[in-house]
Amino acid sequence: EFGRRIGIISRLANEVEDCLNIKGDLLHRVEYESLPLPLLYAAQYSPQNYVKIGKILAKKHLVPQDAKSLLKLCFETEAFEYVRSLAQKNEAEATCLLGSIAPSKDRDALILLINSSYTRVASLCI
Repeated sequence: EFGRRIGIISRLANEVEDCLNIKGDLLHRVEYESLPLPLLYAAQYSPQNYVKIGKILAKKHLVPQDAKSLLKLCFETEAFEYVRSLAQKNEAEATCLLGSIAPSKDRDALILLINSSYTRVASLCI
């Protein structure tokens, strides 16, 4: 269960990173893979956003301006804050799971792993 929580936090960081287009592959992901979680959140936020995102996704070819429009919707809906809160919840649950382990260097290392995983998400969620 601990490993699962760490995996979720790590995946959430990847979702934010993809949505922010840090590596420049947001449009590829939108066209050929699944939508990043922040975009899904923005789409479900309101019917208007759902329509706006749908219109962008319906295009035959996406351009950099489309990535900018999608990112803007994420900021307007506080989608990154939503993802950060999910990561924080998983951080708390992972930390709680370590409560049954006696204090040790190994336990401290696991706590550091949890904290650094969450910090990665939080630092991306600007």
